[in-house]
Amino acid sequence: LMDDAVWPCTLRASGQTTIVGLNLPSLRRAVQEKPQAFEAIPAFSLLCRQQTRIEAALRAYQPFGDLDEAVRQDIAAELPLRFCPAGTQLFTEGATSDSIVIVVTGLLRASRQESDGRRILLNDLGQGQSAGEIGLILDQPRSADVTAARDSIVAVIDRQAFERLTRRHPLGINRAFSRVIYNHMSLSLIHI
Repeated sequence: LMDDAVWPCTLRASGQTTIVGLNLPSLRRAVQEKPQAFEAIPAFSLLCRQQTRIEAALRAYQPFGDLDEAVRQDIAAELPLRFCPAGTQLFTEGATSDSIVIVVTGLLRASRQESDGRRILLNDLGQGQSAGEIGLILDQPRSADVTAARDSIVAVIDRQAFERLTRRHPLGINRAFSRVIYNHMSLSLIHI
């Protein structure tokens, strides 16, 4: 449900059994209509908590703040969560940009190694903040190292998910990331 992955498994029915497949919007409607039917399923409860966390991070994420709730829910359905223990390096300066990360919980630290060997802190990123947009959108190498400063959970938008979302919501996604590029360029001009 979270990332369209195929989960190989074996199901065994004891007695008469009915199996129903639901897409995410149908599942949401079913939960709203009969929440008690789902409360006893631990995996479902975990999935709902994860989905709620992603949606909260997307509301806090400035570029997506103005999007329709339905569009944000569709975006959330595309994003897997990744747990990053403190010290995990998510991005390496100069590496290929293949994803955007949005902080759901925790703290990420962006830094750069100067030619004289000094490490320069660029930014700390908390809930609803992100890294990787410019590199992914403009197909540029990573401009900084990004490391989990403490245990963190991030939502990941990889290139394929970004392209799917752009096809489904061209106006909303293009406006959102045009703002990101504009804000980045504005900050760059301030530092000149």
